[in-house]
Amino acid sequence: MLPVVRSSSLDQTVSCHGAPTLLARVAPRQGSESFEGSLLHWETAGCLTKFLGAVGDRGKRPVPDSYKLPKSSEWMITWFLAQVKETVPDDWSLEVEVPLAYAFLRFLLSGHLDLLAVSPDGKKAKGKDWKTGYKAVDPAEFNYQVLSYIVLIKRAFPLVEEVEFEICQPRACEDAGEQRVSTVTVSGIGDLTRAVNYLEKKVNEALDDPMSLETGITQCAWCAAGIQCPAIQKLIDYMKATLTPELLARIRAVPDDPTLAEFVIAAKTLDRVFEDAKDLLKERLGDNGRITSTSGVSVTQEVQGGRWSVEDPAGMFEAVMAALPQGSVAKVVTYSTDRLKDEIATSRGIPKKSKAGDSAEKVFIERFTRYMKQEERRVLRFS
Repeated sequence: MLPVVRSSSLDQTVSCHGAPTLLARVAPRQGSESFEGSLLHWETAGCLTKFLGAVGDRGKRPVPDSYKLPKSSEWMITWFLAQVKETVPDDWSLEVEVPLAYAFLRFLLSGHLDLLAVSPDGKKAKGKDWKTGYKAVDPAEFNYQVLSYIVLIKRAFPLVEEVEFEICQPRACEDAGEQRVSTVTVSGIGDLTRAVNYLEKKVNEALDDPMSLETGITQCAWCAAGIQCPAIQKLIDYMKATLTPELLARIRAVPDDPTLAEFVIAAKTLDRVFEDAKDLLKERLGDNGRITSTSGVSVTQEVQGGRWSVEDPAGMFEAVMAALPQGSVAKVVTYSTDRLKDEIATSRGIPKKSKAGDSAEKVFIERFTRYMKQEERRVLRFS
C-alpha cells in the first residue's frame, strides 16, 4: 500500500523528513484554535453555496452543538465571500470542500481544497485556502501545501493550462508586514509539468530519509511532537554548557552576525513549542497541583482574571458613547487599519484594492491617513 502524503503536512514533511516517523508515535496536537477554524470553514462553505451558487458537500457540522462561533470572528465569513466575488469571474464554476488525490509511483498525494473555481473552457483554474488563525503562514509562492494543490488540480483537470492559487488569511496584520492574501500562478503546460515533477522529487527525498529530524520555523510551528522532539530537546540541551578555554576563546564583546541570526531563528522555531508546553503544563497542574521539573524546580499555578475581549463591538460602542463625552471616547477607541478597510469595502460595495476605479484602499488614504502617522517597520524574512 502506498504511503499517504497529505497536502496540509507537506511543508513539514519536505523540511523535516523524519516528521512523519515521529508523529506516528505521538497524540495529535490539540489547540483552542481548532473548533473556531473548523466552524468558520464550514459556515463559509455554506454561504458560498447559498449566495454564490457553489456546489460541494460540506458535511455535518464539524464541532459540538454546544460550541458557538464568537461574534468577534463572524466577520471573516463575509471577508472570504468578498474575496471570491472580487477575484473569480461570474461565469466560472465554484466548488467547495474539494477532496483531490493522485497516486504517484511511490506515494499517494491527498489534499482538500477549501474552494476550486474553473473557467468555462476548462483551461484556467483558481484555488483558495482559508487560514483563520492569528499566525500567518508562508506566502503562497514559498508554500509546499499550495504547490501540492496546484499539482492535484493539474492531475484532476488535464486540460488546465494555468492555475492560480491564493492563501487568504484575514487575521494576518499587513501593518506588521504580513500578507492577508498571497498569490502564486503557474502558467503553461511546461511549467505545470515541472511543478508536478518537482513535488514528486521532494517527497521521494523525504521517503528515502525517514529518520532525519531538522528544526526550522515552518516545520516546528504546529508540530504535535514538538515538546518530545529529540531535535528540539537538543536545542534546549545546547543551553547547558561548561566553560572551557575553547569556549571562552570564542566569546567577543558583542555577538557576531551569524550568531545573532541563529538566536533569532531559534527563538521563532521554539516559540510555538514553548507555548504548547505552557498550555499543557497548566492543564496538568489543574487548580491545586504541583509539578517538580527534572532540575528540581517546583511549579504551581494561580488562577487570576485575564485580559478582557469585546464580544459585541456594536453594543460596546453604544455603552462607551453613553458613558463618556465625545472627546473622551476618541481617547479610548483603537483602530485596526485592516478591519477599517474591510468595512469600507463592505459598506460601500467596492473592492478592497483596485488599480483603476474606487477602492477601500483609496478611500482610506484620502479620508483617514491625515489623522494618522505611519511608523517605519523592518520585517525579518527567512529563507
